[in-house]
Amino acid sequence: MARNLEYDIKAENAEFWTSRERRLWTLALFFGLMLAFMGRTVGPVTMVALAKEFDWNKDIQGSILSAYFWGSGMSQLLGGWMGDIYGGDNVLFWTCSSWIAITFSTPFVIRFSNIVSSSSMYLFLRFLMGLFQGAFPGAMASLLGRKLEVAHKSSTNGIINSGACIGSVLIGVAGSLLLDNVDWASAFYCVGTAGITWLIIWKFTLLNNSDLKEAKSHEIPTSGNKFLSVPWLSLLSHCPLWAMVFASISISICFHGLSTWLPSYFHDTFPQSKGWIFNVIPWLINSPCAFISGIWADYLLRKGYSLTCVRKFFNVLAQLGAAFSLILLSHSESFPPALLLMTFAIGMTGFHNAGAMVMPQDIAPDYAGSVAGFSNTISTFSVFGAIYFSGHMLTTSQSWPLYFNFVAGVCITGCAVFTIFASAKKIA
Repeated sequence: MARNLEYDIKAENAEFWTSRERRLWTLALFFGLMLAFMGRTVGPVTMVALAKEFDWNKDIQGSILSAYFWGSGMSQLLGGWMGDIYGGDNVLFWTCSSWIAITFSTPFVIRFSNIVSSSSMYLFLRFLMGLFQGAFPGAMASLLGRKLEVAHKSSTNGIINSGACIGSVLIGVAGSLLLDNVDWASAFYCVGTAGITWLIIWKFTLLNNSDLKEAKSHEIPTSGNKFLSVPWLSLLSHCPLWAMVFASISISICFHGLSTWLPSYFHDTFPQSKGWIFNVIPWLINSPCAFISGIWADYLLRKGYSLTCVRKFFNVLAQLGAAFSLILLSHSESFPPALLLMTFAIGMTGFHNAGAMVMPQDIAPDYAGSVAGFSNTISTFSVFGAIYFSGHMLTTSQSWPLYFNFVAGVCITGCAVFTIFASAKKIA
């Protein structure tokens, strides 16, 4: 087989990480993303206890939890763009410092707030939490797009992104134990303390030696309007970018839709099932799939397959795998197969980490943060609309099979668009 020309671009750029630097940064970002998801998920995990203490009804709880996504949607593009201009490491440090401080101080702030009600204060804190955490994906994409060779992008992204579900599972288990044996505030303190520890280690081992800030001044013009230094017209005029965005939208509707409705589905359909089972097990194979996808993708590249072919292959695995699992789930009538199929549906989305998710680093490595932020912003607000629409659908139809088939159709459509129009060739 002819050697893959896209993969064969050698690292003449001296600013790529060495093998040791790559391993250390991968480990640091893995724990950073894991802690970010722990900080994000500690809100839903402790919400029942908070609602009981402060007498919040379902409307208040829903408003508080949704505030996170509004903040996250507003900062996706900004975080990526700032990462491209000022350095992904700098953006990650300051935004992570902010959400860690918010997490640690949340119990004190909402318990002793005298200016506004506890619910209003917590809603504001959740909004800020989303605002600062929303910058993470774009800033990380900017950092990895500049510092990784093509040969290591898939595996590195896969390892890092596997931390997301691990963080959700860990806080689900640890949070439940803390709620049973201590109180809800202890969950916030534990996540905040872990975050501070990680931040200190990261700051004084890797960040002090980072050369990105210096490198940025030579890579991107600093005169004039910095926003215009990103070639938006050139980027947005390319069909492959929009195919990537469409794939991101469809997989996000699947993943976040299932994570939103999963507890309600099992509660409504199998009321005798145990919550700790269906709230934990469906997430167990997502991280291994994300990890495996990266290693597998790099192996295929070494074997000579084109970068575009590899990205499409893993997108097909993610979207069609999830779609077929959901179609089968719509016909399931007992708890064990339903749990298994839900686990497969969520798990298969992990292969997206070696597909469309990493493409901003392929097609625009110098502007990966901006491209990833743009894609994530559209995806985030699309998820809002899809969840609202699905809620109306479930209310009127009372049919979970209808919802699962709807999501499966979205995945199949996204897969088709990406397979036909996507390309991993560099465009900027």
